[in-house]
Amino acid sequence: MARVTHPSRRKAAFAAAAVAAAAIGGGTLLTAGQAAAAAGCSATYTVTSQWAGGFVASVGVTNLAASVNGWTVTWSFGSDQRVSSAWNATVAQTGTQVTATNLGYNGTISTGATATFGLQGTFTSGNPVPTSFALNGVACTGAVSTGPSAGASTTLAPSSAAASASASAAPSTVPPAATTPAANGCPETGHVTYTLSRAANPTAAQTDAYNRITAAMDQAVAMYNCYTPITKALNVSYNPSVATADGNINGSIRFGATSTMQRITAMHEIGHTVGVGTYSAWSSKLSGGIWTGTNATNQLRAITGDSTAVVHGDSMHFWPYGLNYTSEVKSDADLIAHCKMVVALRKDMGMN
Repeated sequence: MARVTHPSRRKAAFAAAAVAAAAIGGGTLLTAGQAAAAAGCSATYTVTSQWAGGFVASVGVTNLAASVNGWTVTWSFGSDQRVSSAWNATVAQTGTQVTATNLGYNGTISTGATATFGLQGTFTSGNPVPTSFALNGVACTGAVSTGPSAGASTTLAPSSAAASASASAAPSTVPPAATTPAANGCPETGHVTYTLSRAANPTAAQTDAYNRITAAMDQAVAMYNCYTPITKALNVSYNPSVATADGNINGSIRFGATSTMQRITAMHEIGHTVGVGTYSAWSSKLSGGIWTGTNATNQLRAITGDSTAVVHGDSMHFWPYGLNYTSEVKSDADLIAHCKMVVALRKDMGMN
């Protein structure tokens, strides 16, 4: 796989396929289901982005019974939806039946607490909201909401080119999650937000780019807010003159090539906006291409189990876990390790 290209250092573009998603802030209203349990559990399923043939969704299951140590959430899709990837859970699918199980860090759901996880999927015929969920075999019973109401989850998705164009005059802003680690199963509570700048009357190419960037940024921001305590407001834009993508300490991220409009690149660029290769103390922590800070060194050794491991770096990047190549990522564990390393690098530079 090729490496991310930045203005300051020539590299080849990412070759990973980009995901596409609807831009929050434009289009028609979709309603996601919320089941209110009589006993046992309640569940929410929110379509956060949708486009032709694909979607991103967030699932939340609240435990209303005794504390659970190890959870499995099950549901059935009502059409031909297929899960292609997931985060904060291991998700498997057989036919229309879907099973999500906890990861090592989020297996406990105390009474009244909520486990949340996300997924990306595809569909051909339609994308109806699932109507029932179960937690460890206990049904989360209740009616599914069919319109906006108290507690119902809603999202915006594109309807027609005209609707998308008229709604795109103002930038779309994704706010920070108003949850705590105890409530959503995340070990950290970050406050990374982004605003995507849009043309008032976007072309078809611009609309496609906005959709792809939104999907990438939604997933990348979700990872940073779950695994880092970082606060950062980002200004994201589509600029076809940019060869690949770039990020700046001032919070700017620019996407150019379609191949970069995916989660790995977005997380890489967020790293630059929060200090990786861009903060004034970066170069002073490198000696002969080796990072000298103890926090990042110890974090890498904790991740790898290698007591002799060292962090390598250059004027703009670090490795391993810098997400400089898409081939670095074998699973979400590599993305989580990236987040941990960024936090440790910032500590070494006096940023945290």
